[in-house]
Amino acid sequence: MEDNLDKVIFNRKILDKLYFYEYIDTDEYKKIMSILYPSNNWALWISRILLFVGVSFILAGIVFFFAYNWDDMSGMFKLGVIQSSVIMGVICSYCFWDRKPLLGRLFLIATSLIVGVFMAVFGQVYQTGANAYQLFVTWSLLIFGWTVISNFAAQWIFWLVVTNVAISLWWGQSVQPSRAYEELILTFLTLFNGSFLLLREYMVIKKQQNWLEYSWVRSVILIAVVITAVVPVSGNIFDFKYYHQPLTWVYIVTNLLILSVLYWLYRYKIPNIKALSVVIFGLAVIAYSALSLFLAKVSLAISYLIGGILAVAVFGVAIAYIRHVSKEIEGANDR
Repeated sequence: MEDNLDKVIFNRKILDKLYFYEYIDTDEYKKIMSILYPSNNWALWISRILLFVGVSFILAGIVFFFAYNWDDMSGMFKLGVIQSSVIMGVICSYCFWDRKPLLGRLFLIATSLIVGVFMAVFGQVYQTGANAYQLFVTWSLLIFGWTVISNFAAQWIFWLVVTNVAISLWWGQSVQPSRAYEELILTFLTLFNGSFLLLREYMVIKKQQNWLEYSWVRSVILIAVVITAVVPVSGNIFDFKYYHQPLTWVYIVTNLLILSVLYWLYRYKIPNIKALSVVIFGLAVIAYSALSLFLAKVSLAISYLIGGILAVAVFGVAIAYIRHVSKEIEGANDR
């Protein structure tokens, strides 16, 4: 019995019920509330925001320093300063990691960003002629090592952003696909980011990585997955001339299948109304696109006339459904 206590999620709702049914008295209620929501919580957030702003200004200062003094500095000096910054950043991150975790982690992200500055300056100094995607690929590889061992969610998100940009640039600059294959990269990014999302959910369920439990990690990756899934589906719905190509239907079916899996995951397997809302709104966009196309084929004048009403109706139904499901999920959690 005691082994399962770490799986119990205690929040304000449970506390209110304990107080309502008189399992705890007023003094105990206030004491627990002070622990859950400390009075100085605002000061903590202000200090974190100021720390983040300070680090951002330092990074901006480094970038503008090179931009303003570019012509007056030798190549060796430019690269030497940046390399020294990277080394100092790693050392500071290591020193503060345990004593001041937030500061140590901010140093790590800052160092990761400076690595990107190093790649840009390296390409300018030596005129390597490398494509932009090669710089981003190298950037992603260089910061991958400490990203893996950091166990820091924001660092992983930063690495994912750099890697997504690298993949997208590679597709456009190296592969140079024809119009029929342009949106294939979006489906690949959906699968790529979706695999990290599923890995995150698995780790959280198995209680293997506590640093992934923050809800914003799920939200950021999920929004990226839904956008890259919805765009090719909605785009191909309106592209009449590509309907005869099998690849168009591969886009549509694959991304609809991915959205269906996400709907099942957050509706039944891991009930979460916020995540489910993101998926439902993505499906609503696709539904609106399909209905708009149908109206346009019937009559273009009618589609312009009631297009706004159709949008209100589709998203109104989506909101009503979300409210209905929200009550079911809350009811299931109460039992």
